[in-house]
Amino acid sequence: MKPLLFKAVILLPVLCLTSLFSIGWVAFPAIAQTLQGRGQIVSGPGQGSVVQISLTINGNQVTFHSGPSQGQTAQIQNGVARTPDGNVWQFAQGRRQVTLYSGNRVIVYVLR
Repeated sequence: MKPLLFKAVILLPVLCLTSLFSIGWVAFPAIAQTLQGRGQIVSGPGQGSVVQISLTINGNQVTFHSGPSQGQTAQIQNGVARTPDGNVWQFAQGRRQVTLYSGNRVIVYVLR
């Protein structure tokens, strides 16, 4: 077998697999993850109270199942989601800590 043909026979499967893997990351949608957690009102009405929340994150989209933005969906951009009700949600620590800014109320949630 000639050296050039030998290289083509060896490299072709490697290039095909590399292409398939890179396509795979783009082709498969993100897995939705439903998270729940407790939060504490750190300022504003009800300061010091403990509250609960449940939400689903699917890629860069968040849907709130409970809490102040219940029933609303928003896009997460640069770690921040703005819901139609005017609330601002800031995601940190791998989206496991969420801070809500709603008027003069601030709530910090820890999700699991």
